[in-house]
Amino acid sequence: MRNRSIKASVAALVVAGGLLSGCGGTDGGSTTAPGAAAAPSEEGNGVAALEPAEILSRSKAAVGKAGSYTLSGTLRDGAEELTLDLAVGGTDLVGNVLVGSGRVQLLRAHGKDYVRPDAAFLAATGNAKKADAMVAELGDKWALVPATNQTYASLFALADADQLLTATGTLTKGVEGEIHGTPAVGLVDSADGGVLYVATSGEPYPLSLQSKDAEQGSLTFSGFGAEVEGATPPATTQVIDLAELG
Repeated sequence: MRNRSIKASVAALVVAGGLLSGCGGTDGGSTTAPGAAAAPSEEGNGVAALEPAEILSRSKAAVGKAGSYTLSGTLRDGAEELTLDLAVGGTDLVGNVLVGSGRVQLLRAHGKDYVRPDAAFLAATGNAKKADAMVAELGDKWALVPATNQTYASLFALADADQLLTATGTLTKGVEGEIHGTPAVGLVDSADGGVLYVATSGEPYPLSLQSKDAEQGSLTFSGFGAEVEGATPPATTQVIDLAELG
């Protein structure tokens, strides 16, 4: 897997795709069958009765109010596959991204981005000849990512709720159902058929991003308001500039 193919996949799946154009499925939870309406909940938050754009606006606001969330799931584009397990708190981020058989740990703290890739990830991003040497040099330290590095910038952008919760076409309301036991209403993007499920009880949190093609994966939001552990910058003795590796 080449460097440019990873970036192209990220851009197509998330950054340029709004509500995950072409990415989704039913992995994020069960929904009612098309045409079937969920029974009204006495604890409903009222968003199901709103216009789609207002539902999306309130969902974004709920994420902002929570201050933190986790994002997990797998995205696929042909032979490309990315698996995410990320926790976001304000501007901080911690977690892992798997690209094929490779893995990279991500850390954003105090406005700086750090990574700890394994040899398989480095090989997949165009460093096959130097991957083992780079991993040996890095050891248990973190590599500081320069702002100009677009490959890693794209990976950190995967968990950007503002980008994920932006429609690329006209929104319409889809079926109501449940995502991991929480009542939800679907918002369908006319541009690609992608569906964002928003909770209709409690806070109107986004719960799942799905699309018509289950083979291309889905993303699940959870952990709203939870403390993000480990989002502290490493000591300077535990940091190597990414450009100096290899």
